[in-house]
Amino acid sequence: MTRATSAEIEASLKAKCEGLGLATAGLEIKFDNGKISLEGAVSDKEVRAKIIVAMGSNDGIATISQEITTQAPPTPPARVYTVVKGDIPSKISKAHSGDPNKHNKIFEAIEPMLAHPDKIYPGQVLRLARPTRRP
Repeated sequence: MTRATSAEIEASLKAKCEGLGLATAGLEIKFDNGKISLEGAVSDKEVRAKIIVAMGSNDGIATISQEITTQAPPTPPARVYTVVKGDIPSKISKAHSGDPNKHNKIFEAIEPMLAHPDKIYPGQVLRLARPTRRP
């Protein structure tokens, strides 16, 4: 019976994680004489914890060292709009969300700046909130 090489064990460990639905694209898995070394980044803390458990549940693993960071979800860019003559909140809402009745949601982000959403004026730059969409 031949012993698996470190490279074969590393590939097997990576395949096990991916088989469990755990993305390992940004993660380097090294195996040497019963020790697993994990380095890189994964999507979140839950995935990080599951990968560590998946690694430790293999026969022949004595220790696991890890330097895994989690990636913060990307922040969507802010949407800005410059008010033009004739604009009203429902018109801006329809242009940005497709629904003129969602103007209250869109204006939530600028609420501290305005006493009332109807108090807008041409040339004013508004930072718009993204309306929540229902599936």
